Parts: sequence; structure tokens; C-alpha cells
Amino acid sequence: MPAEPLPSTIIRDLITNNWNIQGGLTEIPQVIEVNTPTTNLEYDINVTDTIYVRVETPTETDDPIGNWTYTNRRTRVTLELYTNESRQRLYNMKQEIRRICNANTHSLTDYQRIWYQNFNELTQTNFQIWSGLVTIELLNSSILRET
Repeated sequence: MPAEPLPSTIIRDLITNNWNIQGGLTEIPQVIEVNTPTTNLEYDINVTDTIYVRVETPTETDDPIGNWTYTNRRTRVTLELYTNESRQRLYNMKQEIRRICNANTHSLTDYQRIWYQNFNELTQTNFQIWSGLVTIELLNSSILRET
């Protein structure tokens, strides 16, 4: 049986490999995959913008269809965006992530579709640090259930 794909690794690599620095964003943010045991959670926001990649709970949802031979499988991934540059920079980062998702909707190997779902700006706890959450869903529709 092949190895199970890691959704957070897929999203981290997708962002890192497709970030467009020509579109007004001067550098690729530091992209940290949180759910690996070797992750160093300390970062210096004065050096670069930061994106944390986390899987949500529940990590994976199966919705059986028909006679339960096939299923629709969903995996949700949350991106935490941080910048100390400006609120506009936060929104530019969000826009670039949405562009990456839309440009690669059907190009993932382990999933049929990637879907940019939503963005929530976080304003309640940060002073001069702008942050937000982006939710992405990885989808496989009508796939054969493992037996």
C-alpha cells in the first residue's frame, strides 16, 4: 500500500513552489508546517512574513455515497498568516494564496481538487502585527473506499 499523503506537506510545497514575487510581494514568506515533530515554533517576524500550515480537526472526513462502495473525502488545512509590515501586506498574502489555489485547482497528485474556502482577519490580540486565517479544503470525490 502506498504511503498516505500528508495534506500539510502538500500545501506547504504548493505555496513555496508557486509564490509569485513579481506580483508586488517582495519575498516568499517563511512557510512552517506545524504538525511535524521537528518544527521549530520560534520565528522572527522582523525578518520575514510567516505562514503556519496546520491541519484542522477532524483532519479527514469521509461521506459515503450510494451503496457505500464510493466516498467523497475532504481534508481541511488552515494557514495562519502573520506580517508586521501592514494590513495591506496581509491582504496581498491572502490574495496570493487564493491565486495559487485557483491556478492549481486540479494539479495535485493525491487530491482531485484544492478549494480556497475563506479568510478571517484576526484583530483582537495583535498590536502592529497583522494576522489572519485562510481555510483550504482538499477534495477527492467519488473515490473507491479502501477495503
